[in-house]
Amino acid sequence: MHYFKNYTLRIYKLFFSPALFLIILLSGLFKEGQAQSTELQIRLPDSISSPLFEYSGLAMYKSKLLLLQQYPVQTFPGIDTADIGRQLNGDSSSAAAHYWQIRHLDNIIRKLPFYQGFEAATVVGDEIFLSIETLDEDPWCYLIKGSINDSLIILDTTRIAPLKKLRKESGDSTITIHNIGFEAMTWLPARNRLLLLFEYNRYPKISHGFLVNKDLSQVKPILVNPIDFRITDLINNNGNIYGINYYYKGEFELFNPQEKIRKDDGYADWTRDCFSRIVKLNVKKNKVSFKVIQNISFNNDNWEGIMNFRNGVLLITDRHPESKMVFVALK
Repeated sequence: MHYFKNYTLRIYKLFFSPALFLIILLSGLFKEGQAQSTELQIRLPDSISSPLFEYSGLAMYKSKLLLLQQYPVQTFPGIDTADIGRQLNGDSSSAAAHYWQIRHLDNIIRKLPFYQGFEAATVVGDEIFLSIETLDEDPWCYLIKGSINDSLIILDTTRIAPLKKLRKESGDSTITIHNIGFEAMTWLPARNRLLLLFEYNRYPKISHGFLVNKDLSQVKPILVNPIDFRITDLINNNGNIYGINYYYKGEFELFNPQEKIRKDDGYADWTRDCFSRIVKLNVKKNKVSFKVIQNISFNNDNWEGIMNFRNGVLLITDRHPESKMVFVALK
């Protein structure tokens, strides 16, 4: 009996000791730091693979994936998802390029003197919605809409919804954040509204996005819980809303991130490390919050677009360091 009591005491001390608790805690941190996603490269057609296309988002129309150019001239390019599937199944041949002609783009640009290109696209049925970024001189970004079919996009020049940019606190005043706009957008069927998020969301008091109806006549704010790094795109996959959360090392002074992320060799140094991950959004009645799903990498890949595909997501960069599309399985 005495032996049994001592044995029980030793087991208790082992499993409830501070040392063991520290080991378990550290092992979890190292596991988090080492977990990076496997990227499967999707080969784009040579005719639309140049960094000069500067892709800024992805949208889906039927079986065609639209590659949103920030500065289109007359067309938006795209590829068939069947070609993507063949590549993931082992066929190394490139996909064939598809194109949508764009009408009335010049009229839209003339209406917006500080136009700085498209940043997000969402297709709902036969309608397409496009978020427009502007130069710092304009305190507004803009949301437009149009119709879409298999080969043509007709922009509606009569419906342009202004979206007030968020401003960063600086001492007793506020300042415009350079080159930041409403870069993330998706459709919420349950609310019959578009959700748009500002690219930078670490404002403890004033972080918010917008809910917008389909005819762009109602623009209502929705609170957003602060999060480090940029939100560059969103996708709603049957009620599961995922976003890209990206940080570029050259933005340290601009964003001053506070989160500590472990790497194999310690913590990330935000003055020299880049970082990307996928987050999941919880959209309640009056607030958006975020949950980290998985890290992507510490590479300098400026992911600008996300689209659900099979058991994961497709991601695309703009032109930094190159135009690249990959598939990442969600864990």
